[in-house]
Amino acid sequence: MYDQFAAREIPRISKDKAWDYTVEVEKQRSPVTYDPKYHKQLWMDYLASQYGSVEKLNSLYKTSHASFDVVPFEESQPENPAKCYDWVRLRQIMIANELTRAAQEIRKIDDNAIVHGYPYVWTFREPAAYYGTALDPELDVASYDLVGCDTSGAYYSDRYAISTINWLAGYYDLMRSIAGDRPLSDGEFHFANRRKIYPPNWSRAIYFQSYVHGLSYSSSWVWTRNGRVDCALLLDAGVLLGSGQASLDLQRVATPIAAFHDRPDDVVILYSNASSPHTRRLDSSVVLSQTVQTDNVYEGMYFEGMQVGYLTEQKIAQGLLKTKKMLIVPNCSHVERSTRDAIEDFARAGGKVVLVGDSLLYSPQGEPLAPIANLPTVGRLDGFIDSDQARAILVPMLKESGVLPSESIQVENGKDFPTVEWRFAVDPNGENYLYVMNMGHEPAQITLPTSWNGAVDLLDGQTMAQSTTLNSLQFRMLKKKQ
Repeated sequence: MYDQFAAREIPRISKDKAWDYTVEVEKQRSPVTYDPKYHKQLWMDYLASQYGSVEKLNSLYKTSHASFDVVPFEESQPENPAKCYDWVRLRQIMIANELTRAAQEIRKIDDNAIVHGYPYVWTFREPAAYYGTALDPELDVASYDLVGCDTSGAYYSDRYAISTINWLAGYYDLMRSIAGDRPLSDGEFHFANRRKIYPPNWSRAIYFQSYVHGLSYSSSWVWTRNGRVDCALLLDAGVLLGSGQASLDLQRVATPIAAFHDRPDDVVILYSNASSPHTRRLDSSVVLSQTVQTDNVYEGMYFEGMQVGYLTEQKIAQGLLKTKKMLIVPNCSHVERSTRDAIEDFARAGGKVVLVGDSLLYSPQGEPLAPIANLPTVGRLDGFIDSDQARAILVPMLKESGVLPSESIQVENGKDFPTVEWRFAVDPNGENYLYVMNMGHEPAQITLPTSWNGAVDLLDGQTMAQSTTLNSLQFRMLKKKQ
């Protein structure tokens, strides 16, 4: 049906050369059903590539199959660790193959068509919940021209006026790390869908923060889930105003935003697709899941002025770990043997590695891996209870490792936890920029480094005093005086 629709509509749309258009090949969940007619050979080839011999498969499956072609593909996710991973992985490959095929067919019809799609934000955050629909966003977006995502609502919390650290900023940093040179889109940005009235500067601040963290273009939804007309009327005007203000903001500061996009990562976090089916099997504690530890690590470093990125096993296989300064492994229990070896080689070459919780213990199918050598560049930590504990333990390590910025801003917010985000960046012409935002509910006093005296806020043209107050959700983009 999709092919018939594309074949009918794309030629009609592409005739009008006055405007560009995109073709979406994925939206949110992607159901997939194993059919021996189409998938048995793929299953056999996959097993052969993973195990080499049926004897090795039998030893891990606890079976006695005579050959790969008699190994069944089970209807539901198996309990056996090796079977579980293979079941998940084949389904991910199946849907990614279908998305690739759809993209290829579209380009046959119009080679100028821009192909995109947007998986759920939470498929990366809690992928185990979506294995029935076979989502691996890194595989899914491999054939896209634009990398998109269906983001979550940006809700408030007791600590923050916008609770976006892991649901938006962290996700954009993750997708930015995967996208490479391709533009990053939010796909759907339904950030105003829970409350009637949002704080002043709500959508404007969320947009600006998202672009600093990698977003390149956007489309927003105002989604009133309770279906009430008064809720819709109260939301629409504020979101439209904030979106328009953000658009003008971003046009004024496009150059510094690009500088933040291009800034090298100070620290990268390992994301292991293979670990997520297994982490909770090792221990029933939610604290030990890869998702929770990733959130704790990311938020623990969030307010330290660093550029935090992610590295997947696929990116490590491409050799990108060698270009990084420091890697944090947040309870990634199951990884490819080549990933484990690359991390040890990175540490031997002087790269900093921090292993959190049960990390690098097994292959994706559950075979034990040799422990990482006890090297001076390797730190080992228990899982963090929360982001506060992660911050207390990680920040001294980051300082000792030399990855924290050489300059920092001072913040007084009257709290025992940080609420002001800040980062430095430099553009290709050597111009220096400082982005700062107060995410808290209350005003915060910030003091700039002495070298930033006379800095100008590019959003309103004002010359900044060295010490100033930021109200809740107020943000600035400063340019350093030459």
